[in-house]
Amino acid sequence: MLAKVINNLAGEAGISLKPSSTMVIGENSLVSKLVKLGFSAQKVNDPRFAISISRIAPQNEGDIFVHTEDLAVLRPETGFSNSLRSLRQELKSTKASLLLSVRSLGENDSKGERFVVIESEGKKIERLSLTGEVKEISVYGGNIISVGNGRAFVKHHGCKHGICTSMGHVSMAGDVIACAPHQTMISVVKA
Repeated sequence: MLAKVINNLAGEAGISLKPSSTMVIGENSLVSKLVKLGFSAQKVNDPRFAISISRIAPQNEGDIFVHTEDLAVLRPETGFSNSLRSLRQELKSTKASLLLSVRSLGENDSKGERFVVIESEGKKIERLSLTGEVKEISVYGGNIISVGNGRAFVKHHGCKHGICTSMGHVSMAGDVIACAPHQTMISVVKA
């Protein structure tokens, strides 16, 4: 299923996730699942893409979340292709135990001033520097987002799934945390 999701998402985006240009992030036991698919656990020079993999509570229903370069969230009913809708139906019949994200890396994503943009229900709520003091922002649905000291993360979730808290922290340009039930997205952008 992991290979199917990666191949489908890469095909939809029109990208080639080659081991020589794809960085793999996650705990060793999970990264080994991607190594079996041909990706390398070794450092990649000048990566174009990043795949991160982490564990989530297995009571969560499988699903797909897609956002575009301009940070728009695609709705399955209107923004997904037939192929993605079909894959989504297949995933929703399973219990998810892993969270997989695939993202494009721009040049020098880890350099320069970075900001966190918090959106809720399609509206920009906050834009905060990652380098400032830690601030906690409350958004619709009861989510509390912590931003500062070089990272952002969901400190408390207000839904029954809590997938957003399992997504860890974001710090590099292009990193995203999403809460689909509350239509909240936390993304890191460069100045």
